[in-house]
Amino acid sequence: MSFMTDRLFQILESHRLYDYICDRSSLRLFLERHIVCVWSYQALLKSLHRDLVLLSHPVQSEPFKEAMYLMSEIVLDELVEAQADGSFHSHLELYLDAMYDLGCDTQRVNLFFEQLERKTPVKKALQMAGFAGEAQVYGNATIKHLHAATHMKAAALFYEGEPFIPDAFLQRLDELAGKYRVDRLIDYFERHIEGLKKPGFSAAGRLVEILCQDNQLLHEDAESVAQAVMKQRVELWDSLAKQLEVRHPSAAYRNTHPPLKLLVNQP
Repeated sequence: MSFMTDRLFQILESHRLYDYICDRSSLRLFLERHIVCVWSYQALLKSLHRDLVLLSHPVQSEPFKEAMYLMSEIVLDELVEAQADGSFHSHLELYLDAMYDLGCDTQRVNLFFEQLERKTPVKKALQMAGFAGEAQVYGNATIKHLHAATHMKAAALFYEGEPFIPDAFLQRLDELAGKYRVDRLIDYFERHIEGLKKPGFSAAGRLVEILCQDNQLLHEDAESVAQAVMKQRVELWDSLAKQLEVRHPSAAYRNTHPPLKLLVNQP
């Protein structure tokens, strides 16, 4: 990672937002906005999978075979993971179940998915669903990544996979388990984040390496997209933290960070 990418990663990993998620109302606000991030990851995954399938030939190079293998592994984990009862669920469906458990307003997200099934353009579907402004901004930013080159899409997928979510946040959810129905939310985060990684290895990260190969320009493209995705997330996290701070003004938080526009101008 470049200095900027690493810095943005650190900001997200230690963001004050996580400390403001401390009760049912804050969980609901978070989930009702964060669902757009969950959709973004799945949309990028499906789009990247289509790209790789279209690039396939009867006889493939060894790196491309590895890319297809990794892609298939991620798809199976994310979209059709086997459940204990023998059924198959996507991580998005698991997240929706977690929203129902906490009494979230799912009307907007259900309307959004209905519009997408009717082939409504994403931007219009977000508007019709009536998502909060910051969620619409995030969803609209994802659109351009969906139309990016394959290696850039892979970079976006890696960071949309939320490798920056800290263990402390999952511990906070564990603490809330005695009060609220957060079991399926914890299950989602554990499956989604840890399920895509092996010790010291990331399938999505390896995809970026394969697709960029030794081409410096392709690596620079991927780095640019990585920064864009994390800047989007920092802006979303900042917005949610400000809203929750009003509700919980006495909540302690670990770190603060300077405005994003100042970070962008750093050497």
